[in-house]
Amino acid sequence: MSSDSDRSARFNELAEAYSTDLFRYALWLCANDALAKDLVQETFLRAWRSLDKLKDIRSRSEEHTSELQSQFRIS
Repeated sequence: MSSDSDRSARFNELAEAYSTDLFRYALWLCANDALAKDLVQETFLRAWRSLDKLKDIRSRSEEHTSELQSQFRIS
């Protein structure tokens, strides 16, 4: 298990990376600003509770992007 400061840093990185997109999506779903904020808050609460179980999203995304780039590379 990671230290509290590592856990907080990881969570903050996750929140900074995804908060805007999550809010936009939640707002699109419910068309209510206050409810969208509540949905995002609940999402991050769940993420915090299961943070140690989450895989490194960035590395998975980067792997997928590099796979796509190699598939569509023009030789």
